[in-house]
Amino acid sequence: MIKTILFDMGGTLEDIWYNDQTIRTVTGELRTFLDEHDLGTGCNDITFWNKLNSGIRTYKQWSESNELEKKPEEIWPEYYMADFNLNRERLQEVAERLAGMWEVTYYHRELRPKVKETLEELKKRGYHLGVISNTASLYSVFDVLEQYGIRDYFEDVTLSSVTGYRKPHPSIFQISLRQMQAKPEECAYVGDTISRDIIGAKRMHFGAAIQIQSFLSAQKDAGVDAAYQPDHMTVPCHCRVRSNILDRRETKMGKITVVDIVLRLLGAVIVGFAVGAQRARTSHPAGIRTHILVALGSCVVMVTSCIMYEQTIAVFGTTPSDPARLGAQVINGIGFLGAGAILREGFTVRGLTTAASVWVVACLGLSVGMGYYVLTAVGTVIAFVTLVAFDGIQEKIRTRRRPELDLQIECDHMGDIMVELSHLAERHFAKLLNLSFGRTPHNTYIISFRASFPPHGYESAQNAFCQELAGVSGMIRMENQIDHI
Repeated sequence: MIKTILFDMGGTLEDIWYNDQTIRTVTGELRTFLDEHDLGTGCNDITFWNKLNSGIRTYKQWSESNELEKKPEEIWPEYYMADFNLNRERLQEVAERLAGMWEVTYYHRELRPKVKETLEELKKRGYHLGVISNTASLYSVFDVLEQYGIRDYFEDVTLSSVTGYRKPHPSIFQISLRQMQAKPEECAYVGDTISRDIIGAKRMHFGAAIQIQSFLSAQKDAGVDAAYQPDHMTVPCHCRVRSNILDRRETKMGKITVVDIVLRLLGAVIVGFAVGAQRARTSHPAGIRTHILVALGSCVVMVTSCIMYEQTIAVFGTTPSDPARLGAQVINGIGFLGAGAILREGFTVRGLTTAASVWVVACLGLSVGMGYYVLTAVGTVIAFVTLVAFDGIQEKIRTRRRPELDLQIECDHMGDIMVELSHLAERHFAKLLNLSFGRTPHNTYIISFRASFPPHGYESAQNAFCQELAGVSGMIRMENQIDHI
């Protein structure tokens, strides 16, 4: 059972990206800062950036190949600024400030949608939360977490700049686990790169390794061993790299008329109604209105993005950055929103289909917002058929399984009860599944499990099993949580 969730920082909790503008900004600010501290380089922006970038590449090659991290006072004089022949002691004094400036200026950073709400819900459900981050700054991660207002959600923040180890080195994960007092098999790790996050979690045999793709994912994961794959992967978030294919798309992006806008919004309403009606008919909380609003909102975002794209070309005469970025934010937000619709009740997980239908409707809304009517129509039909037709098929499959009984018992000692439980299962040809254990404030033991019985004569077998179990010495209470037949 997962009890602890550890997060990567950049690209996971926050979306980060860089482009020519952020490079120009960080170059100017670093030069100004160095001049103000009598560390002037005497070169122009282009020469400064080329020398700095060469030092950065040298350090990255060393640190990533060795999976180690140096302190800022070592990194800046020995690597980043090695070609500038500056005063080493003076540079060491301002190294951390340079590192912090680099982290928040070279990268554009923004908290992902619904992160705070998701962390709040995870804490309410009793999960322990922490952060493991690769960074060449000692304090910037703490500052950014405070700025986002989410620092208090995390019991521990483990940094490569403090530990000296970079992900995927096992030691940085071990340090975090020790600080969190957690076991690897009870931990899930959430990160954006396979090369650092997923491989590190897999090496440590974490209970789950989850990838949220980001701007950095493809760049950092090029050439990674295909044997390492996440247990779960979220939908890709928006990417700031310009696409030549997008630059050439004129058929759907340009010349959006009022008629186009009306047709696309009406299409979104139809999509939301079709899927939402099926959910409402089966008494699920996310019904017609919820699905219509999700589809309509997604459509509005996508149409807005298309109009912004068209207007930027008309006003500035140049192609803007990726126009799909707003739509990608919708997918991100719906992903976190869908997680809130999934609830666990005993052994049963509810809300998965509703969460999936909301996410699909959001995607269909984006599709119709772009004007892809055929794609939207086919997707809507498939989604509707899946929800209606496969419900009966799934029920038939479920009825053919071995009948199951979910039980929770309270006892005053563990050993004898487990022996008797094993003997009972053997006598009644039952299989014991999903065993979990706990203790109460009264110093008694709680054992939860699922008993699976052969289909023939299962009712009498279940009754006999329960009666005999209730009579076992040391038994205090037995509760039948849910029947699965």
